[in-house]
Amino acid sequence: MSLNLILGYGGLVSFGHAAYLGTGAYAVGILAFYGFTDGWLQLAVAIGASALVAAAIGSISIRTSGIYFIMITLAFTQMLYYLGISIAEFGGDDGMRLKAKSRFALVDLGDPVVFYYVALALMVFFSFLSS
Repeated sequence: MSLNLILGYGGLVSFGHAAYLGTGAYAVGILAFYGFTDGWLQLAVAIGASALVAAAIGSISIRTSGIYFIMITLAFTQMLYYLGISIAEFGGDDGMRLKAKSRFALVDLGDPVVFYYVALALMVFFSFLSS
């Protein structure tokens, strides 16, 4: 959806649109690493962290156009990638291991069957939303 927005409406090709998803994922992972498994808190922090990174990167990237926009978004994405794999405390390039899955009020994502159906429902919902 983000690529559709920036390319379809803005006419800009970006190689950095997945960096914000990764930022949110790392925010959730770091919270879970320290024992914060409340899903609503994780969601709020993920949105906030992604918005903050997007504002910082966007304020610089929007000043360029054409091939320069493509290259600067790629550069920022690579910087965030190398930042993510260089932090040894959270697993570095081996990845992050989480002790528990996120907990929402009525949904137990620790149960594999419930997790599967929640993921399936979200995938179907967002595929209909984007088409």
